[in-house]
Amino acid sequence: MLRLWSRPAALLSVLLVSVLLGTVAPFNTTAQSRIPEPTPGSSVTPAQGEVGTTFTFAYDGWGSSEDYIAYWIIGPGTREHFEEGQFDNRFDNEGRTVWTWTAPSGVWSGTWVMYARGLRSSLVVAIPFELTGDAVTMAVVAGVTPEIGTAGTQFQFFTDGWPKGDVIDAWLIPPDARDPAWLGRLYGDPNAEGLTTWQWTAPPDVYGGVWTMHARGYYSRIYVQIPFTIDAPLPIPAGAYATPDTVQPGDTVSFYASGLRPNEEVAFWVNAPDNNTPIAAGDVAALFADQQGVAQWTWRVPGDARAGVWQMTAQGRSSFVLHQIPFTVASDGIPINRDYLSISPPEGLGGTRFEVTLSGFEPFEQVQYWFSDPTGAPLREGEVTTRTNASGIAVWYWDSPAYAMPGEWAVTAIGTRQRLMVQGKLTITGTTGAAPGASVTPDVAPVGTTLSFAADGFTRYEPLSWWLTAPDRSIVPGMVEQPASATGVYTWTWTIPPDAQAGTWQMILLGSASRREYRIPFTVLAGEPTPPSPSPAPAPTPEPAPPSRPSDTPSGTVAPAVGAAGDTFSFRVEGYRPRTIMTYWITAPNRRVYPAEATIVVDKHGILTWEWTAPGDAASGVWQVAVKPASTRNNEGTLYLEFTVQ
Repeated sequence: MLRLWSRPAALLSVLLVSVLLGTVAPFNTTAQSRIPEPTPGSSVTPAQGEVGTTFTFAYDGWGSSEDYIAYWIIGPGTREHFEEGQFDNRFDNEGRTVWTWTAPSGVWSGTWVMYARGLRSSLVVAIPFELTGDAVTMAVVAGVTPEIGTAGTQFQFFTDGWPKGDVIDAWLIPPDARDPAWLGRLYGDPNAEGLTTWQWTAPPDVYGGVWTMHARGYYSRIYVQIPFTIDAPLPIPAGAYATPDTVQPGDTVSFYASGLRPNEEVAFWVNAPDNNTPIAAGDVAALFADQQGVAQWTWRVPGDARAGVWQMTAQGRSSFVLHQIPFTVASDGIPINRDYLSISPPEGLGGTRFEVTLSGFEPFEQVQYWFSDPTGAPLREGEVTTRTNASGIAVWYWDSPAYAMPGEWAVTAIGTRQRLMVQGKLTITGTTGAAPGASVTPDVAPVGTTLSFAADGFTRYEPLSWWLTAPDRSIVPGMVEQPASATGVYTWTWTIPPDAQAGTWQMILLGSASRREYRIPFTVLAGEPTPPSPSPAPAPTPEPAPPSRPSDTPSGTVAPAVGAAGDTFSFRVEGYRPRTIMTYWITAPNRRVYPAEATIVVDKHGILTWEWTAPGDAASGVWQVAVKPASTRNNEGTLYLEFTVQ
């Protein structure tokens, strides 16, 4: 049974799963207790090399009495032999036994050891050597059987991507959760078909939607995402409220939340009006629902709480039922005097220099100040300190970023002596440039559009998380634990849902190691998406001549462009390398994902064709097909095509 563990309370909800993997030893990145010294009389040429290098080993101590030599190879982190076998005891002209081994694709860098033993004498030889560079992998095949199941279904996952002995982190993400449902560890242990397999059984009260199994090799860095569908009802909407819903600083608020599982543990936290960073809620050590699935608790509002709409969030750790309960703090705990702060000019484009003047403080008093964007989130630079002059006045300038989010910004300042707080407002009327190191294309689009994002400056393979902030300051979940590339670059896409609010959004990307954060603004236009115009099916064309090189920009067509439920749609894509193994998925207007029905491969001319039949109950609207090389991480090299079901 794979051992599971949970993340911190407000971040990880634990889902009890059954993973039939056998007993797993405690993780140890140095399974070899020490690197042995080379056996005298042995040698290896070259002493180090990358994947694909043929290493030649030699030893002069066995003599002619040995007929066969057994060998085995151990790499860093492997808990058993990476490879083993035997060879004939053949001498070279100098009387040495010589044999070779070629480093296969997928192996990782570090100190490896070739061991060899004479079958008659039992004399063991140890020859260390170095593998350098990144693991090189072929196209990765991964999948799940079955692809669609109900509660109680046992899903079997498989991939041929991991070499023997690789340590693998695996986690499962439900349809509407930002955090992994569980996190486990297994080992690459290919079967006779070269596949590593593991299992998960959907619990009886699981809810429906597209789930995703994620797994990443610790050494090889091979990463797979395997979507699958659970055909079950969505969670029943649950009720929650605060009493009273309007309070003063220092008051106590009572909260009620229903629709949870009986006796379920509940995580809860608070968000202030001007800060998206959660605040630990109260001094309750643990909160559990009762037998009816109802949780009740209280929280005392801090004495220095700021006026505005606060939000208490509670989430069941196993059911994932989520409540966001608003309540209002009517007045500020620390008075804010807006008469003592002025900003000039009152509005401007991103990149404008604003002059801020405050007064009413003590002479030479230290003052802290910060800027908050239209969602209430403070800038990552945090608080900045200044000092008033002999008249209690301070003046400073703020060069707003060219990519500053349009809308009403706030600057807040507080004195360190009397705790006088002042606040002023300014308006950013529009952006004049993109965030340095990050971009979005397009940055203005209607609902239904797929936006492409890119960011750099992260550490090698750093795990990243992203989410979105809507114009009404609500949080839209994204993804967690997505690795950056070997060069610290990350690219991803997000499709604007049909019910998205019009206005300025923010995509937030955060590195878990570097803590580098990007806030990428974009605008969603009001109105309905425009379906593509019907177009006739393309006429048959003769088989094209092989291209001299693949196109830099893959392109494709769908025929027919407009069809009905039950129709068969034909897809044709050009621009990928010949013989590339591809994967695809199709997204319905209601955001249900239909995974690939079979493996597809680009032909020798760089052309890919396949067919897909829309289900009989297919929803009406614009559908999207995404196709990409199976070996690429994230959405690198993905081509998106659209068609309409009427």
